[in-house]
Amino acid sequence: MSDAPSLSRRRRNLLLALGVGIALFLALGRLGAGALIEVLWFSSLGYSEVFWRRVLSGAALRVLAIAGATWVIFLNLRAVARSMGRLHIRRRFGNLEIVEQLPPKYLFWILVGSSALLGIWFGFSVPGEAGVRILVWLNAGSWGVVEPIFGKDLGFFVFALPLLSALAGYSLVLVFLLFALSVAGYMATGALGFERGRFRSDPAAFRHLALLVGAFLVGVGAQLWLSRYGLLLDGTGVEGMFGFTDHRARLPALTTLSIVAVFAGGMVGWSGYSGRRRRGLAAVLLLVLGGVGLGQLLPALVQRFQVEPN
Repeated sequence: MSDAPSLSRRRRNLLLALGVGIALFLALGRLGAGALIEVLWFSSLGYSEVFWRRVLSGAALRVLAIAGATWVIFLNLRAVARSMGRLHIRRRFGNLEIVEQLPPKYLFWILVGSSALLGIWFGFSVPGEAGVRILVWLNAGSWGVVEPIFGKDLGFFVFALPLLSALAGYSLVLVFLLFALSVAGYMATGALGFERGRFRSDPAAFRHLALLVGAFLVGVGAQLWLSRYGLLLDGTGVEGMFGFTDHRARLPALTTLSIVAVFAGGMVGWSGYSGRRRRGLAAVLLLVLGGVGLGQLLPALVQRFQVEPN
């Protein structure tokens, strides 16, 4: 009687494997057919080199993104794992309980596997056409027209600025992901937590998180600096042009806030090593107040009392 259930289980597993195989075959067949059509079409036009350059540039960019993200994530997870101490596995055999220490190599490969999965997820979030945009930027020439506000060639706004903005945005996302993973890991290991209603953190954990927050603030400063150039593309003047409020309020505010953000990031990172947490908190508070005052209030006042009455 025991052979019948095992035979039925084998048939179910066989049918499941067959279904998964057919689904993969159909999906890969559809992708392969689409790729073959593109290859034949570009070849018929004599642009097969362009097609393969586009494909290889996108693949190379994603491989670099996966490798870089995996390495950075692994370094952060390893720093978190150091706060765990020695991990033990409990096994129970009847009334007997055996406690075994987890070998360090097992933990190492767990960290590698987790970092690789997260790195693959992050790498595939990079758009495939980003490789083509980088090639266009590297091969783009000067337009010969310089705008009067920043003294930049117009080609900078078409080719370089979108790439730099995307790089800053993805860097912020990666740092935020690292911070969230690190906080969750330290909370799980007990390096962070609340004790008698007060927040408690180990020095190593606080130093690690302070560096991540500092890096995030530096990335915010870079994003604010690049936003200055975006005023020429999305201003408050007529039909979205660069207007009086942009020139007198928004541009100086973004310049000041970008410098303050980098300063705040440096202060937070330094507070992680010096232990003077109040100075890092004060720098972050200064950035928040500056964002409200310079980033929101000042442009609104200039628009309300100078631009509209004129």
